[in-house]
Amino acid sequence: MTQHQSSIRRLSELGLLSALLILLALTPLGYLHLSVCSITFCMIPVAIGAARYGSAAGAGLGALFGATSFLQCFGGNPMSTALFSIQPIRAVLLCFVPRIAMGFCTGLLDRILWKRCTILSIRYALTGLCAALFNTIFYVTALLLLFRNTDWIQNSWNTLAPGKPIFAFILAFVGGNALAEAVVSAVFTSVICTRLEAT
Repeated sequence: MTQHQSSIRRLSELGLLSALLILLALTPLGYLHLSVCSITFCMIPVAIGAARYGSAAGAGLGALFGATSFLQCFGGNPMSTALFSIQPIRAVLLCFVPRIAMGFCTGLLDRILWKRCTILSIRYALTGLCAALFNTIFYVTALLLLFRNTDWIQNSWNTLAPGKPIFAFILAFVGGNALAEAVVSAVFTSVICTRLEAT
């Protein structure tokens, strides 16, 4: 494959991944809304792009993921809407920074795995798994840094883990969600990236 063909393929794949991310974000497939928070699978196109084309592509797709997350602040998700009404600028940071960091770090991790894991399906599964974990870790960290002292977080803390330390609140808040996201992301990233690699 020539450099020109490689560039066209890269642009085509990143365009398709961007379209897929937007499709996920605009349908119930991307955000499964629960009582307080959401399970999201929008990190999967980001993980695929980062695995295929590195940190810059991951960060760019992460920014698009952040933009779709920001749209949730306008009535799409009760938590996002509440946080935006409390501190709009912090809500914007919460939407974008963790997702960009997730895409960037996923690309870095995949390059490390590329040197150490020769089985493509396992490498890509680990990349997808870690993308979901990065998304959760970065998002929850940013949420606590930016909104920990707000009434919304305090009330949620008292509801989900009354009288318990912040760690218990985090487990109650994201425990099952993070596991579901990680498993689905690992499977889809592995299957799609392995198929693309074979073509």
